[in-house]
Amino acid sequence: MKRKILALWMVFLCLVGCASQDFHIVGEKDYPDYRIFEFREYSDTFSHSLELNAGDAVALDYIIRQGRLQIVVKMGDDVVYRDSTTMSGNQEIPIDKSGNYSFTFTTKSASGNVTLTAIRAPEQTDAPQQETTTLKIYTPNEDDSISSTTVEGTATADGIFSALQQAGVIGEDVIARDFKEKETAEQTEYTLNLSQAFSEQATRQIVQCIVNTYLANMGGDVMRITLEGQVLKTDAWEMSSPWPFSETVTPEETEPTEPSKSEPETSEETEPSEPEDTTQDGAPMLALTFDDGPSQHTKEILDLLESYNAKATFFVVGTNADNYDVTMSRALSLGCEIGNHTVNHTDLTDADSETIAEEIGNCADSVQRGTGYTPPFLRPPYGAVNQSVKDQVGLPMILWSIDTRDWESRDADAVIEQVLGKVSDGDIILMHDLYGSTAEACKTIIPKLLEEGYQLVTVSELAKAKGIDLEAGECYYSFH
Repeated sequence: MKRKILALWMVFLCLVGCASQDFHIVGEKDYPDYRIFEFREYSDTFSHSLELNAGDAVALDYIIRQGRLQIVVKMGDDVVYRDSTTMSGNQEIPIDKSGNYSFTFTTKSASGNVTLTAIRAPEQTDAPQQETTTLKIYTPNEDDSISSTTVEGTATADGIFSALQQAGVIGEDVIARDFKEKETAEQTEYTLNLSQAFSEQATRQIVQCIVNTYLANMGGDVMRITLEGQVLKTDAWEMSSPWPFSETVTPEETEPTEPSKSEPETSEETEPSEPEDTTQDGAPMLALTFDDGPSQHTKEILDLLESYNAKATFFVVGTNADNYDVTMSRALSLGCEIGNHTVNHTDLTDADSETIAEEIGNCADSVQRGTGYTPPFLRPPYGAVNQSVKDQVGLPMILWSIDTRDWESRDADAVIEQVLGKVSDGDIILMHDLYGSTAEACKTIIPKLLEEGYQLVTVSELAKAKGIDLEAGECYYSFH
């Protein structure tokens, strides 16, 4: 009897230990407070408090492998920030008032981790009084061109932002903080934080106005700018090449103009034409697939695919697709394929019939609005499928035979290792175009696979080449 009681007590202690707050301090070299909270497939609530000053900021970076994470930030009884999500992401929270802030993370049948970083504002010093001058300000027009006007202000980053606000180019709620300058060997790089999400074309036009205005008043010919914050609902977006100073913006100087919502710019027809089948009989084939995008890294991957005349399939999330019409249209024009990954990345095995229909239908609508294309198949989030899902989705379901686990490693070398030497003819490879490390890994993976004789084709091309007709409600892991 005593042994049984002792055994039960040890099990209880083990469960309590597993359910306790599990975090460790990573380090304080670069930031005053930098902590990682881990949660592992059980329901739990864990908290952390920070003493913060006005002007500070807190960066939250969260990786969710499964389940849901709820985040609540309070100062006293006032809720500063609240979010509930099943998707990995990040958020920077500006601090407007000094005081003690509490960060509460609640999980339900979840696993993953949250990195909390406190970024202290630099101490303010009395700046010398700046002379007022006439600033040349660039403003966007409805036809995507840019006009110029003049206002009185100071030729500083602060003065330029104030002038842009005065001219109505940006609102006070758009800019979260000013340019951050970083000197490099070649040039000065600037980081701009936008606190709102915009469409891809609208964001580029806003940034073009800011860039042209800055150059006109501060001097110089080109700028290299990195965007941070909720831009395009991604964690960052780096313009890969400096933008030329110009009086007007034409489609040749920027990304292709975003197609009209009512008349998608794919062809003269309302539906995009079928991409040319370039597969070669007898050669081994693979399907590269990318989940959870589009994001700013999708463009990098498309650049690689285009340069090597390769194709891939992108399983998009509807909330991201709404902001990347240009990127999706470009993918289709390159012969790539777009698949449905639901609108909110919801686990369909836990959803009722109405939710399943909404998740799939709303994602399809997002892609259709932006491109005129309807995704022909579904990749269920997390690869989670049961009989109820099979009976209701109404689409073929594409899973995978090679999982790179790039969401976990965030390391290019680790992703490469999961692919090279492990693939075979007919494999479907899972990656995510959310991460720069994945885009970096593709710089090695794509040419190496081609060198080994593989054709990189879409899922539909792979199925067709293997003589397989895709059927609604069926799951396909590979086409061996």
